[in-house]
Amino acid sequence: MTDSTTRSETEEQRSRALEATLTLVARSGYQATTIAAVAKEAGLSESFILWHFRNKDRLFAEALEYSYRKRRSTSPSWSEVVPPEKRAVALRHNALGLTPPSAEGTEYRTFGLMLGLESRPVQPTARLRFTEFRGRTLSAITSWWDRSLRIEDAIERMAAAELLGNLTLSAVDGRFINSVFSELDRDVTTDIIVAGLEGVATRLEERPSASLELPPAAARAVASLPPAGPTQHDETSTRIQILRAAESVASDIGIDSASIARICKKCGCSPTSIYWFFKDKDAIFEALIEFLHKDWNDTHPRASKVGTPWSDDPLLEMMAHSLWRYSGAANLMRISLMLFLHSEDTHTVTREECLRVRAELCREWQDSYSRMFPELQHDETLTHGVAMVHAAVSDGLFISQQIAGGNGSMTAYTWVLSEFMDAGIRSVLPTRGPEAS
Repeated sequence: MTDSTTRSETEEQRSRALEATLTLVARSGYQATTIAAVAKEAGLSESFILWHFRNKDRLFAEALEYSYRKRRSTSPSWSEVVPPEKRAVALRHNALGLTPPSAEGTEYRTFGLMLGLESRPVQPTARLRFTEFRGRTLSAITSWWDRSLRIEDAIERMAAAELLGNLTLSAVDGRFINSVFSELDRDVTTDIIVAGLEGVATRLEERPSASLELPPAAARAVASLPPAGPTQHDETSTRIQILRAAESVASDIGIDSASIARICKKCGCSPTSIYWFFKDKDAIFEALIEFLHKDWNDTHPRASKVGTPWSDDPLLEMMAHSLWRYSGAANLMRISLMLFLHSEDTHTVTREECLRVRAELCREWQDSYSRMFPELQHDETLTHGVAMVHAAVSDGLFISQQIAGGNGSMTAYTWVLSEFMDAGIRSVLPTRGPEAS
């Protein structure tokens, strides 16, 4: 056997190990994927894995980079110079063709977003690697916007480009993650997102200072938001303390890694106490999602429950309330999104509960937009598409905030998302007859 043949076989085995790692992480999460499981999945020995990758941390980092480099060869470079009048066409070409999570080369994004949503005390090398790769993409998109905006002042133009870069990547990430668990109309969502980004860009060209400070109308809408309400649960009860511990552990490292032992350690109770209230781990997390949903509705109620007037600028005020409400469910959103990124055959009962909560939230957004745009009331498919874009961008902005290590309110995006959705929706509304003009 020649040296070249040996090297070829070794590379093939390494690739099998990396592919197996990506498969198992998507199925079970970071913590639950072991070197032994990877070796079994790849049909290799554990000693081979350890010899070539040393440890789990390095194995996972190399698996993520392996998937990233496979995908990069077919990904847009965002390097072209695009005149403003051709931005929308270039946006559609560059970023917004829907790439299903099952497509080859998307594993790095699925894996990276899982790690990005976690909040471990010590960050795995794979998460740092994903943050680096995502940062490169964000930088390329920001530079693309900087070259295409009609803003003379360089500082204002870069501020606008950074805002649009973050919004663009958030829309792409958010639509990717929503396509995991929802049926998305590719054409409708693409039309809305492209027109929405172009609408925000045009607004920033007209008023560049909007990227540096919240416009007065948006500031008033945010200032008028109610304070968070009190929780209606007895936080001293053992059952609630167990659920709060499960919430804390799962939001940090995901449901797969949130063992009974970790929950016991967090709440300071014995396994017997947990099994008194819950028959198993699945029962804990099914109850947790239901608990967090009710608690969220108590502390950050829907607009219809607090008498929001929506008078001066209905869409702007609705958006402020929607983002305030979303910010109040950070752990519910984080746990749900991490679970959605896993394969569908894990934690099915908890997943179904998360999907039920998400469906209720989607209906809430559909109702809100139908009030803002009466034309939507006659097209259920279009209204669903609008709600899914709202979900995608909200999720994407939340993920971006989590990856950056922030935990503030998302209401800073009130005018941006309002302008984005207004422009996007108007681009897909049915053509009106002469009598409507």
